[in-house]
Amino acid sequence: MWIAMVCVACSSQPAPAPSATTAPPTTATSPAATETPPTTPPTPPPVPPPAACAAGYVESFEPDGGAAIACFADSDHRTGCWRVEAGGAATSLPAAQWPSSQGPGEPRGDRMPAVENGEVFVRAPAGVKVNVEAAPYPDSATIEVCDGSACKRLKLRPQKEELLNVLRLVTVLPDRHTVLVGLGFEPRGADALERYDLEKPSAPPLRIPIPLKRQCGELLDVLGNNWLLQASVCMNTGAQRLLVTPTGAVIADLGTYTADSPYFALGNNRWLFQSYDGLAIWDLAKGKRVAFAKRTTDSITHYVAVLGGKMVEVEREGTIVSWDASLGRRQLGAIPRCPD
Repeated sequence: MWIAMVCVACSSQPAPAPSATTAPPTTATSPAATETPPTTPPTPPPVPPPAACAAGYVESFEPDGGAAIACFADSDHRTGCWRVEAGGAATSLPAAQWPSSQGPGEPRGDRMPAVENGEVFVRAPAGVKVNVEAAPYPDSATIEVCDGSACKRLKLRPQKEELLNVLRLVTVLPDRHTVLVGLGFEPRGADALERYDLEKPSAPPLRIPIPLKRQCGELLDVLGNNWLLQASVCMNTGAQRLLVTPTGAVIADLGTYTADSPYFALGNNRWLFQSYDGLAIWDLAKGKRVAFAKRTTDSITHYVAVLGGKMVEVEREGTIVSWDASLGRRQLGAIPRCPD
């Protein structure tokens, strides 16, 4: 009997393929993408507590509702603000409640505010909009005054002196048709003042004389039937403040003031002013000063406000005082001072 012997190693046939159950070799795969953890919001910086004492000196004292806010500064930074009530109580405020710093030259008190329109400063009653259409120098400008939807226009008359064809100031008086313009190259004052009437836009204007020689002028307000005029040395440094008639006649010289010194209505034609010399109450119907308190600190500014009819001041180092109708002084309290 023959037995068949097979030499597998000697076979010329290829080796059989691996069975289906044999796992194929593994290949490298990229790792699965991982989710980015949520970003933790940055921790806000801690809010500093209200100041416990005043460092430096008063830099501002502005009405805020029925009270006023006094802020102090030391060198070039603000150190704290306090809310001061009419009775003299003071509460320190957190920094988030501090008012914004006041820029130089901004009006304070009851002064009619000015709005800068290009290079022209405009004052007008509430609801009145003024548009200024400048013309190429030396042509004169055109002014449009809109009271609601009713608009009227006037073109300024050409000036013989070319420098006076530059418009700087426009004031619409409370009657809403009288317009006073300031002319010249000075930044806030005017070398010449002229009055126009929107009811008669083609009529020639009335030149208002500036009562002091070699001075510029700015109309601050209309008080009663008269005008409050600030004279200056034409560099906005301030000088005499005058009460004048609409034709330029001087009723009263109120004294020397900075260009942006505030003033406050007290009622019965009486107004509180703060000059270089001190505080004064004027009866503007009579053109007479009825009370005066000489400045006693080394600062040229009184930080005073009228709160509910009461005149309250925070003095330079934080003493809180009141003034009566004859400008008699009474201490109400004080904001605590930090040790020197």
